[in-house]
Amino acid sequence: MVAAALAVVMLAGSVAAEPPLTISFWAVRASHAPGEEQHFDAGLSEVVESLADLPFNDFQLVSSGDLTAEFGGGRAERELTDRYHFFFEPQSREAEGRARARLCVEMRDVQDKNRMVKAVDSRVVLAPGQPMRMGGLKLDGGDLILIIKMRS
Repeated sequence: MVAAALAVVMLAGSVAAEPPLTISFWAVRASHAPGEEQHFDAGLSEVVESLADLPFNDFQLVSSGDLTAEFGGGRAERELTDRYHFFFEPQSREAEGRARARLCVEMRDVQDKNRMVKAVDSRVVLAPGQPMRMGGLKLDGGDLILIIKMRS
């Protein structure tokens, strides 16, 4: 009986752990500037197609980078601006290389700058190489748009 239990423990230990999930993100301030032609900051070249159909003509990169977190309780986070904070938590691997994740943007409370409140809290399915867009939050006379792209 002890040998059988030990064999189960050894087998469980030999199963490879799920590799962590890495995403890239771009936080963008989208606004209306004088003129008709759309302008995209140089750091947005990889995600221009994800922004071009929005009703804005000026897209400024606010923050960008890669975040990696483990499945089953891992979390990665980044300060986007003085007011907004972003984090993601991988939930599970799905079919065809997809991954389910929680994406959350928190913002500083207007009256208590030390208190963060949830502005957007969503569960999404990310597909490899397919950008996902979140938006609607206000930022310096424009909108904060987040583009998230699954890397692994």
